[in-house]
Amino acid sequence: MNTIEKAAPQQPTAQTVDDVIARGDLTNLSPAQRVIHYHNVCRSLGLNPVTQPFAYITLSGKLTLYAKRDACDQLRKLHGINIQIPDRTVHDGLLTVHAKATDKTGRTDEDLGVVSIAGLRGEAASNAVMKAVTKAKRRVTLSICGLGFLDETEVEDIPDAVEHDVTLVPPKAETNENKVRSADEYIDSWHIYLEDASSADEVIAKWKDEAVLRGRIKWPDLSEVTQLTKQVTQRIEKLKKDDKQPDLITQRYKAEDA
Repeated sequence: MNTIEKAAPQQPTAQTVDDVIARGDLTNLSPAQRVIHYHNVCRSLGLNPVTQPFAYITLSGKLTLYAKRDACDQLRKLHGINIQIPDRTVHDGLLTVHAKATDKTGRTDEDLGVVSIAGLRGEAASNAVMKAVTKAKRRVTLSICGLGFLDETEVEDIPDAVEHDVTLVPPKAETNENKVRSADEYIDSWHIYLEDASSADEVIAKWKDEAVLRGRIKWPDLSEVTQLTKQVTQRIEKLKKDDKQPDLITQRYKAEDA
């Protein structure tokens, strides 16, 4: 758990907040805000963002997230979801797979996966069958978890869908050749970096390397720099303490063995 106290990050406009909450449209979020939103979604669901359980897609002019295989696999493990396939039917060239899910609380849910198999033979037909089963299992997984995300197998069948790469970290710190970011963007990038940091030495090196960059940023309030410095210092101290912990344990076991 990250215990670092955070300064208030750059806030999106009221219209952007409405787009995200009411319409699920992430288009107007800045790159740094999208990274924060992605991490927040993963954190709220207990998913590991490093595995990229979600990806971005533009659909009907809206930028939104859709669930990938990793999302459904992690959700099934987290919630103890067991899935059964009671039946499969073929009608008018459509294969329908019925999936039933039960979570660790005993709650159940059901959903269907439907694909066209008309005219398919051999490997193409077998791939269609596997896709139908996968679609049914992922749809019921998202459904029993109360999530309305599109699934990866559904996105593949949408003609005008445009997929986008996922960036888990904000843009790298600008060098002398790049444009200096705003103070809010710089602070946001450090908040995310500190959450994932695992080495005190790396944090110290990064902080020193960006000294010139910080001097070029137009800070609206110098107290923001002071607050960020405090947060970085606290994180470094915690990482150093964590690094020493295994040594203490080893010493204890050696003492017991002696």
